[in-house]
Amino acid sequence: MTTRVMLAWEGGAGRGHISTMRSIARALDGVAICDAAVNNMLHAAELAPYCDLVFPGSAFGIDKTRRTQGGNEAICSWADHLGDLGFGDVDFLIARLGWWIQAIRSRASTVVIADFAPLATIAARILGLRSAVIGTGYLAPPPGLDRFPILVPDLSVAHYDEADLLAAVNTALERYSTAPLQRLSDIYQCDVFLPHTIAPLDPYAGQREAPYLPPVEAGMPAAGQGDEIFGYFSTDEPRDEALLEALRRLGPLLRLHLPGLSAEQVATLEASGVKVAAGPLPLADIAARTRLCLNAGQHGTLTMAMAMGLPQFAIPRHLEHAWHAHRGRDLGCVDVITRHERDPAVIVAGIMAAHADAGLVRRARAVAAEHGAELMGPLNALLRQRLLPLLA
Repeated sequence: MTTRVMLAWEGGAGRGHISTMRSIARALDGVAICDAAVNNMLHAAELAPYCDLVFPGSAFGIDKTRRTQGGNEAICSWADHLGDLGFGDVDFLIARLGWWIQAIRSRASTVVIADFAPLATIAARILGLRSAVIGTGYLAPPPGLDRFPILVPDLSVAHYDEADLLAAVNTALERYSTAPLQRLSDIYQCDVFLPHTIAPLDPYAGQREAPYLPPVEAGMPAAGQGDEIFGYFSTDEPRDEALLEALRRLGPLLRLHLPGLSAEQVATLEASGVKVAAGPLPLADIAARTRLCLNAGQHGTLTMAMAMGLPQFAIPRHLEHAWHAHRGRDLGCVDVITRHERDPAVIVAGIMAAHADAGLVRRARAVAAEHGAELMGPLNALLRQRLLPLLA
């Protein structure tokens, strides 16, 4: 009998999660039947050719009430993010775990593969099913950590007590007659761990047993001699008026893919000469046309540009973006500006300085040469090799 696999995605808004799930479904083609419960359906059609059923899953919302009451300081660790997602609310956890249990049973799944879906992973534990966790280093912390570390030294105020979050999880597990966890990080316990990044971008480098998967498929085209700025954003940028004005001012130099733009926003950008792409651009075109890659520091775009040897300018939207962008800056191939910069003229000046920086180009090419073997690999074959034991 062919194994049925539940692909689960609960949190995050980027298209990269859909790309990851598509890679898994393609890797398991012919050896498993995949269903996908997804956070949102925006790009879900990309999964349809590889899955039996793609449907809306149990999606996290972010509740900042506790931090707003305390001054709205930024989160400082993954535990704080889990707190914002509701991990301190026993009733929430019981209800969401119940949803996953019902969904998994209704599809007769015997394996769960989770991409930013810790409650789906816990549901597999409750049901006694095999599971895998895949994700960037940031989004997929390893189990066994006594505490989640502070990720940015300047952000050190914890808004949630890990002991309280762990107690809530264990109360929910007790409701489902399942043994308690010893540490909050053990919500990521699974049979196969698939960290999908490189060590310089992993907050937990040196604390993992599982080997890394390359984040980029082998054969990525190398950067050419283009002069354009290629911009790609994937979260709430259409609501950022200052950023949109900065993008408009870049004019014909900018080729932009930004899902979620209104027709009016597209018309305004195009009137200034910006080339707005309706869908993802071919990778070969990006490599050939681009001198500078403009993004938020999202892991998929960041590693793609690194593999190509393209210099980057990042405008992070949240802590995850900031972590990756600053690690790229440490490597020497990314310039970064804070999302709190609201002056379009300052944003444009920073972008244009990066565009003109020949040293940034040289460093980007050097990063591609130095880390190319880690960044790129036969992802489909590696995923199949690592996941086949789950199906036995």
